[in-house]
Amino acid sequence: MTNAFMQETTQSVQNAALAEFDAFVLQLQKHDIAFHVFEDREDEICPDAVFLNNWFSIHERTLVLYPMQAPSRQRERRMDIELYLRKQHAYDRVIDLSHWETQGKYLEGTGSLVIDHKGGFVYAALSPRTDCDVLLDFCEKLGFLPVAFSTRDRRGAAVYHTNVVMALGEKVAVVCLDAIADERDQHSVFRMLELSGREIIAISMEQLENFCGNMLFVYNGVGEACVIASERAWSALEETQQNCLVRHAKPVLVDLSIIERVGGGGARCMLAEVFC
Repeated sequence: MTNAFMQETTQSVQNAALAEFDAFVLQLQKHDIAFHVFEDREDEICPDAVFLNNWFSIHERTLVLYPMQAPSRQRERRMDIELYLRKQHAYDRVIDLSHWETQGKYLEGTGSLVIDHKGGFVYAALSPRTDCDVLLDFCEKLGFLPVAFSTRDRRGAAVYHTNVVMALGEKVAVVCLDAIADERDQHSVFRMLELSGREIIAISMEQLENFCGNMLFVYNGVGEACVIASERAWSALEETQQNCLVRHAKPVLVDLSIIERVGGGGARCMLAEVFC
């Protein structure tokens, strides 16, 4: 298990997690954020299917399918979802990177990749779930420049996903520089974010562990910038950090305490955004 945040679960915990998910959906509706919910399949056991951002992403009418480490996660790829996306978003091509699984190399979607679409960069924290070869393949095929770096949590292990370390809004960036193992990489990441014109919110390792880096910036139906985060993450931020975020986006906060504790992923992990 490479996600240090995951824990074993029971049926009662699963029911509580489903209730959290339903409440999450209601919050998105309340804030006029467009979305579609895909129901889980009954014919396959996919305990982490709630984190669908790891197996696909859409980029300017291109669908990308990703290689995932755990066999249970590989089973999450679904033709019915792919066909739905084809119908709704009319993408022109499919880039299937899942063949890298046969070589034991993985790149778990927008868990592994934090993408600066405007700047053309991809930030990637290398780990057992984020392989450099697959990263370069992705960047070559989609025309991004990679910004790869190693990370280290407080146990000395690599942080499992990049979207736990950092999140990007149009004019703001949340990043745990302390989790970046090499000082030169710390400086490079900071400098690139600075040059992108974003206001930088540096979070601590403790805040990282409370999913403060696991946020998603979106626009709602009336064009308002919103930042989706868990109540746990928001509460772990300092007031000055909260105020900085509020200057750039309206907070959309949800209680995900069970999902975060048991599943090891937060608000951003539960959303696969569409770039058309």
